[in-house]
Amino acid sequence: SSGPRGPPRVSRCSTPGSGPPAAGMPEDAGTGELAGQSGRGDVLSYDSKGLSWGEVIRDYAPPPNAEWRDGLPDYARVNQVYFQHRARQHRPGSMEALVSKAIKNWEVETQHLRNTSQWNTVDTSKLKVARSGGIPQGAEALSKAGHHNLLLGDSLGFRSSDHTLESAGTVWSNAFPEGFAWEVLEVMSGPPQLVFKWRHFGRFTGTFVDAQRRTHVGNGESIDLIGLCVAKVDSKLVLESFDVYYSPDDLLRPLVSCPVGSPAAGSPSTKRAGAGQEAAASVGGPPNACSGCGMM
Repeated sequence: SSGPRGPPRVSRCSTPGSGPPAAGMPEDAGTGELAGQSGRGDVLSYDSKGLSWGEVIRDYAPPPNAEWRDGLPDYARVNQVYFQHRARQHRPGSMEALVSKAIKNWEVETQHLRNTSQWNTVDTSKLKVARSGGIPQGAEALSKAGHHNLLLGDSLGFRSSDHTLESAGTVWSNAFPEGFAWEVLEVMSGPPQLVFKWRHFGRFTGTFVDAQRRTHVGNGESIDLIGLCVAKVDSKLVLESFDVYYSPDDLLRPLVSCPVGSPAAGSPSTKRAGAGQEAAASVGGPPNACSGCGMM
């Protein structure tokens, strides 16, 4: 990272966890941990798949000799947030359920497998990734920069140009140590041209270091982010392109809302971003163990 130097300054919105219980494109998982019992070291664990909650929400099967960036990813903690606070429970076999699983499998592969030649959830020869109609990027750019950087860009309080894939993952893991889950709300059309509404949700219980290296301490408030995605897929739901529509400021504004050195005057239970459903209750649990964790 080439951001401004000097020690971070701390902005305390309130003591973490002191507020009342709080009522969420892609999420990410912990790496280097194996939750549950998968029976093999090269496949996702029961917890990561969702089987511990009685529902398979991702079933990614890695290729032989998969080149993981930091070991097999673990989605146990973010799955807890997902199952406890999702706004929709889709009928098995519905288009919403199929698209949700396809996107979650895509995230496992493109965020955690280093070698694009091992990617099977996307057509790397055609893949184009964009945000809000911006300049599309290909598979190699996605592999190098990662989802966080490509889909946030240079925004309020965060500059992707200052970050690598790994350092951006650390920023968001630290901000949302319980996880920042993701769900499909509604598929409006397709395939092959998919249009669907999505939601990102989780509690700001960690710390967020902004582009000026000021540290904002979360107070347990819920962040609820709503967006739209236009994607093109083939007959097997292999992604060829996607364009994610949302405002990054809707995510970042609640995190940097308190001025440095000034405590907040109040602590509302929920910070809304977009026009979606509110999550229900607070989620406990220890922080994630690694960078790039808990964002899907």
